[in-house]
Parts: sequence; C-alpha cells; structure tokens
Amino acid sequence: MYKLLPKPFRLNEIDKGQTDFKTLYFEHFDIVSGLGKEIIGQKFLNAKGLHIVYNEKQAGSLYVKVSLKKDQKFLDKDIHKYQKKEGYKISIKDTVEISCVDNKGFLNALSILKQLISKKDDTFSFPHVEIYDYPNIEVRSISTTFAWYAGYSRVGFDSQLWDYEGWKEFIDICSDLKINQVNMCMYGYWPFRFEEFPETTLSNYPMNVWNKENKTWIEILYTHPNIVNEFLPDLINYAHERFIKIFAYIGLNSYNGGYSNIYKDRRAVTPEDRYYNNFDFLCLSDERNIDYLKKSIRKIVEIGLDGIIFEESEENYWYCSCERCKQKYLSRVSKPSDAKHLANYDLLKILHGVIKETNSHCEVGLRAWREEPFEKEVVYLEKARDSIPQDVYLYWAPGPYNPESEFEKWVKIFGPHRICARDQEGNAYSASMGRLFYMFKSNILCPEKEHLYWSIEKDIDQYIGAVRNKCRGINGYIFEYYAYFMHLFAAAQYGWNADFREEEFYQYALESVFGENLATDILYVYRNMKLIHETQLAICTLFFPFMRYKISTQDTELLQRIKKENKKILNTIHSIIDSVKKDHSLAHYVLHFEKLKNMALRSDVILDMCFTSIKYEAAHDADEKIKILQELSELNEKDFEIIKAMYFDINPHDKSGVKVCGFPYHELKRTINNLLNPQKAYPQMIYLGTETIGWMWI
Repeated sequence: MYKLLPKPFRLNEIDKGQTDFKTLYFEHFDIVSGLGKEIIGQKFLNAKGLHIVYNEKQAGSLYVKVSLKKDQKFLDKDIHKYQKKEGYKISIKDTVEISCVDNKGFLNALSILKQLISKKDDTFSFPHVEIYDYPNIEVRSISTTFAWYAGYSRVGFDSQLWDYEGWKEFIDICSDLKINQVNMCMYGYWPFRFEEFPETTLSNYPMNVWNKENKTWIEILYTHPNIVNEFLPDLINYAHERFIKIFAYIGLNSYNGGYSNIYKDRRAVTPEDRYYNNFDFLCLSDERNIDYLKKSIRKIVEIGLDGIIFEESEENYWYCSCERCKQKYLSRVSKPSDAKHLANYDLLKILHGVIKETNSHCEVGLRAWREEPFEKEVVYLEKARDSIPQDVYLYWAPGPYNPESEFEKWVKIFGPHRICARDQEGNAYSASMGRLFYMFKSNILCPEKEHLYWSIEKDIDQYIGAVRNKCRGINGYIFEYYAYFMHLFAAAQYGWNADFREEEFYQYALESVFGENLATDILYVYRNMKLIHETQLAICTLFFPFMRYKISTQDTELLQRIKKENKKILNTIHSIIDSVKKDHSLAHYVLHFEKLKNMALRSDVILDMCFTSIKYEAAHDADEKIKILQELSELNEKDFEIIKAMYFDINPHDKSGVKVCGFPYHELKRTINNLLNPQKAYPQMIYLGTETIGWMWI
C-alpha cells in the first residue's frame, strides 16, 4: 500500500489501474483556488520534467485534469471547525478531483497528491485511489533555532546559520508535512536589527574560525544573516502564504539579547560565591531592566510575528539577592524557585500588556513550573493558573519522567484548550551532545545508568497523550535539523494522525521518503550508532549532566564490539550518500548524511580514546602514564580535525564571564595539559554549552 507522510486518516484503492500524464492541468484555477501559482508550482518541484498549466489549450496530448470543488458535502458532520478548514478529499481515476472547504485543505491535498506521483522514463502516473483526510489536533508546531544562546556559548550551527533561501526551503518542507506553526528560538544576542539597543544584537561579533587554506585561525566579525540582509518579515509572509504561523520563542528574563553580557552590573545578584550562573537574567527590581525588556518585546512584535512564547530560566536554587528583590520576592516565599515565579508573574503581566498594546492578535505562550518536585499539588497548579493572564497558552506540560496522570492533572486544571506542547525535547537533547548522534534510547552506551529521559520514543508517547487528552496542540523540537529529520517526521505524523503504532512508524516514515531499501539502511544507522561522549572518559573531571556514566575497564569488550559495528555503520552511510546523490528528489538530504558520516568518523576516534583512557587508569608507572597521556592528546587532536572539517563555530566563548563550548575537545585538552604540565596548569574550566549549566546547580 502507498506510504504517505503524514499517513492519511483514510485511504482506499479504487482499482489497480493508473492514470499516465506529462502535464497537470488545474481546471478553473483562477476562479476556485485563490492560491498563488508559485505555491502550486513549489509543491511539485521534485517531480522533475512535470508541466503544470492552468489553461487546457496548453496541456498537450497527455495530461490529467485537477478539478477543485469547494463545498462541505464530503465532510464528516461531527468534526471541529479547524478540521473542516484543513480537511480534504481526493479521488483519482481519469481525473483528479479535490474537495475541500478552504484553501488550507486544498494545499494539504496537494502535499499528499505530490507523494502519489510515480515516474517511468518521461511519463508520470497516479494510482486510482480515494483519500479522506483531516488533522487530529489544531496546532502542529515545531520549535527550531534562529539563535540559540548566541553570544553566550556559541555563535551558531545548523539552522542558526541559514539565510532567507535556507529558511524558505525549510518552510516548504514543513508545509509538505502539514506543520502549521514554527517557533523560532531567539536566545542570546538578538538576531534582528534593534536601533535602540544595537549593542545587544548579533552584529560584528568577534570569533576565530579555522582557515583550511593556510591551516591557521583567523579572527572575523560575525553578523547574523537576518541582520546582514533582513529577511524575517519576508519569511513571515512566505510562511503565511502557506498557512504557517511564525512565533518567537524567547526567555522570560533569560538570554534576552546581549544586554546582561554588556551591563553586568544589572544582572541578578547571587546569594553566595559558589553560584555564578547569573549571566542570563536580570534584576527585576532595576527599572532600567524592565524598560529594556519592554522595548525588546515591542520590537519583536513589530517584526510581524504571530506569537511569542516565553520560557522561564531553569535556575531554581537561588534568586536575585539584592535588598529590593529580597523584600519584594524572597521574603514572601519559602523557596527561591517560588520567588522567581512571583517576579516572573509580574514581568509576564507587564510584557503581555506590551504585546497586546502593540498587536492585539499576537498570541502569548509560556514554558514554566519545570522545577522539582515534578509532581505538583493541585493547589499549587491552581494558584499558578490564576497568576497568569487567561489567554496565555502553555508550551510546556509534564513529560516522560512523570506518570501520565500528572499530565492529565494539568489538562484538567488549565484546560486542554490552553495546552499546546509537552516536554517533547528529544531533539533539544540531541543538540546538546556536541554534534554526536543521539536519537533513540539504543544509541546510549548504558541507558540504565543515565538520567536521560528524552528520546524520540518518549516524544511520540507524549504526542499520543496530548491527542488522547484533546489538547490544542503538540510541539516537536528541531533544535538540530541535519541528520535528525526523523524528529520532524514524527511531529508531523502524530500531530496530524496519532493512530499509528510507534514501533512501526520509523520504517514507514523513511520508506515514504527514501523507499524500502534506503529506509532499512537509514534505520539501521539510526538505531545502531552509539553515542559515547568525550566527557565519559574517566580522565575528564567535568560533570556533564546529560551523559554521566564513566567508561571503565569493564566496558572493554562492549567497546570492541561497538568499534567493529561502527565500521559497518560507516560503510552503510557511504552507500546511502551515493544513492541519495543519484536521486534528484533526494538531493537536499545529502548534507544530513554527510553529517552522519562526520559523527561516525568521530565515534571511531572517540572509541580509541576510550581504550587509551582505560589504559591510562590501569597504568602505575609515571613515565608510562605520560606516554599514554600524549597518545590521548594526539587522539583528541584527531577528533578535533574531524570537527574542523565540517563545523564553523568550534571555539569557546567567554563574553558572559564563564568559558563555554559545546565541543568537549577544549576541556579535555586543558585536562590533559594540566596533567602533563602541572606547574603550568590552566585553572579555568570550559563548560559544555550554556544549556548544561542550568542542570549543574551553579
């Protein structure tokens, strides 16, 4: 049977016949459609050689007529208004008949129609089928990155480096998958022009990049693509033409531009010297900070975004201890996390007012109350609900570390109509692994010894739970896109049609795009590649909260098996790349598999580092230890050479006052050099990404 993504609600084969054509003729297009011809054409770009016309005289001798009918007769009577607007019916025999109520339904029909096309030589074919389809949830969003901790722990990678054309391609993919909202994370220095506070934007930011030609580092001044040539307003319009909303996903007094890096005296005041994770949020008793935040939010709304999602800081073990904050917040509660909530309730009301004053149609979302205990009392949640504006939607609700009854409690208290997301952050954790592969539980060396709750399997469980509880929406994280398109497929499928067994989904989804043989190879790589993080070497003293298990002698036999399997994985990736390059319709996936190859090459070196680290721990002779450390240093450099071959932003950042880098190479180099040259020890630890520090309670 035909594999279409997302899988339609109902598909029936009319007969075994097919209709051949070289041209698609859209009958009475100008009268009944209302969609632009550019959008129609975009849907069929991958069908190389296919002609699309809107006048029968231009259709030639071999064409199929696409007839569009707008009425409600085809609909089930007991479905929601949004389902009627997005629903459609396709019937294909000698002609293609599309029935829909709204242009949203028509565009959704085209997204499926393009997948039904097959080609032999220069002739295309449609099977004779009938499809009736509509979504099972209203908001089908994904959160991706426009700037993620920019200027605090990185400049950017992946989608953070895209220009307008890159973002348009991604929006078209989302449209094909029936995603209807994209939440663009803007953490750190602002990725847009801001005339009142230009110093807070990602402009002329100094960084060192690797010069392959001369094998040296050169300093450049980096500026975000949207500041070099402003395109975000045009991108919003482009998305709107495809019925996709664009939201900003930003901090609620957390990483709001470069302001807290520049005006360090306006940061929250730490209560003790042992806390230094105050670089992301500001003292809310300082009116200058409130004024800055109001102006920042007004600027974001003026860009033309459809909504703003706020996220509270993850810091819960202390709150600003200046005298005014002590009096206003800390003195009223027993826990620092509750003081944070009090302050943020006040701030949210202020910023909510700014948003609605600037654009009354701009939605407001919130990610909050994420601290322990994970299971909250009913009274606590009712008070939280009553402390925020009633038109604020929730983009976080309990996830995989809770029983499902906790999520159901939130649904009951806040109402399903307010919940647009759960803790579906499998890909956000993938993006925290320093460009090493993590998707499935099976990727982890010793999953039973880790505290990692998030994976694609757990994401799917939560999607199904949200649909079962009739929530307004789901949200999938795509914080790292290249090599991780499966996360996008999962959000698309379960947001549209959650009636799909999780264990059957992966092969089905891959076959719908790549065909059976390639799908099997890709899934083999996905399931069998192992994540061994450099910090798991016993020699590395830095605590990395996302991978806590340390490699030891007892793992030697397992590591040897993984090393052998990794060679097979690398050969399979090479074969996949060769096949994808030969297929015009799959060419845009090449970079995904090139990145997987880079990950597998690094894994091979990291495995050698594991064996060397085990050897070091077992050695007793001082000279032997030095020799092994030198060997480990050479392997660390080899790992970094592979990193340098693919990535742009690979050096530590320290503008916040804390040195951070997502790649463990630098911290491991510091550790090895300190052991080799203790008299010249470098004391400053290099943390592994700002996203990890909130989990280190510092």
